[in-house]
Order: sequence, then C-alpha cells, then structure tokens
Amino acid sequence: MDFARTGKNATNGHSYEVFAFMGPQHEVLKTQSSVNSYAHRYNAFGLRGVVPGPSRTWLMVDGDDKVPGTVPNINDYPDALNNHGVYGVNGTFCDGHAEWIPQKKYIETYETSQDENRTRP
Repeated sequence: MDFARTGKNATNGHSYEVFAFMGPQHEVLKTQSSVNSYAHRYNAFGLRGVVPGPSRTWLMVDGDDKVPGTVPNINDYPDALNNHGVYGVNGTFCDGHAEWIPQKKYIETYETSQDENRTRP
C-alpha cells in the first residue's frame, strides 16, 4: 500500500510505501520463513543465489510516487520531487533496524531487497 500524496510539501496521507512482496513477479510474500530462505533469481549486481536475509530486506521506505506531468520524475527512486529530494530515503528492514539510504546506494539496496533485475533508475 502507498498512501503518499506525491510531494514533499503535500499534507494528509502517509509518506511511506510497504514492500510486502519480493521476487521477479512480486509473487513471494515476505514472511519470517521466506525472508530467511529466499535466494535471488536475477543476477543484477551479482546477486543470483544470494540470500539477503532480514537485515537487507525492506519492509517500508519513504513514499515515492511518479508525479504525472513532471520531469525528471522516477517512481521508486529519490529525485527532486520526493520527500528528501535527491538525497535519499529512510528505510526499515525485516530485522527491525532503520537506516538512511542515500540516492547513490538506492538501486543496489532496492534490488538486494526486491530481486526485480533492476540496475538503473
């Protein structure tokens, strides 16, 4: 679910996105068992076969929607229109920790968690 109102100056709504699924087709629900055993299918960033585990698997990150009619504007990537601009996002992970994810680490961190074969914004 994503309740963000697509803008750092927006009011009302929530500014986070829930990442409850992982895998190439978002077919794997994140449960204690799946997070502890899921191995990457894609090889983006050399991750095929890697089991990221709870400390590298996202639960939620700051909301980031594509805003219609504005450029540049990339969904699920920190850009100028988002909560923290081009600087990055806050993320929570399945082991309970939270961390700041700077833009330069965003794509690799996203791919490590999600396994979508994503290598660029």
